[in-house]
Amino acid sequence: MTHSRYKALVSKAGLLSQFIRRDMTALNGSNALDSVLITQALKLLMALVRIPSVMEVMDPDFCSFVIDRSTEMRKTRKRRNLSSTLTSVFSRTEFQYENNDCCTCGKNCGRVHDIADRVKGNGVYAYRLLVYRKLIGQALM
Repeated sequence: MTHSRYKALVSKAGLLSQFIRRDMTALNGSNALDSVLITQALKLLMALVRIPSVMEVMDPDFCSFVIDRSTEMRKTRKRRNLSSTLTSVFSRTEFQYENNDCCTCGKNCGRVHDIADRVKGNGVYAYRLLVYRKLIGQALM
């Protein structure tokens, strides 16, 4: 990607985060979470988190929102692909969100601990291990 395209992405990071936030809470025709739209928004977010200059300008409120949404798996039984995508996003993000302390890390570990009880598949186990590794690393900082 050229320098001007990176610069354009950085300048639009706020707008992109608004769209992603909207799509992560979208409801379908039957008033349930729209898992297809949410998955697409998360895939866009995963592409953006790989660009350090974009991540540096992400709003801390948005980062906290993504972490909270990614770890709310305990409350609902989501489809397997959505749960895997949420866990993947959580394991790959390097957000510097405000309440990043040992209590928060412990709470987030608890949130992903029982995901395998609700969603089956090796990917879920792998992402859960990556989340644990990331949270332990953050707790040590």
